[in-house]
Amino acid sequence: MARFLNRRTLEYRRRGHTPDFSPADWIINPDLSAVAGVPRKYWTIDGDRVLEMSAEQKAHVDAIELEVYKARKLEILAETVLERAIQDDTDYQTAEAAVEAARTLEEVDAVELPS
Repeated sequence: MARFLNRRTLEYRRRGHTPDFSPADWIINPDLSAVAGVPRKYWTIDGDRVLEMSAEQKAHVDAIELEVYKARKLEILAETVLERAIQDDTDYQTAEAAVEAARTLEEVDAVELPS
């Protein structure tokens, strides 16, 4: 039984029937030793090799993740304002500014929703 790693999604399957997995889309029996203990979001594919991203690539992934996280928090803030019909939006503006200024996921999480 072979193992498979999807080249685009990094989906890993421990078993399958080899003819069902195109080598154009899947690495068959990938060597994962170079990424042992590395979060999958930091894996990259080079040919049939699975490698750990460089520090620059990781920073890029983290920056994208942070922007997506911030955007979602801003959506939640906007929904909260609408649901609670907050008359004075000063608290919302303060929270919105804090989310936009956040530099880590933890800082985004720490922003409290207006009451």
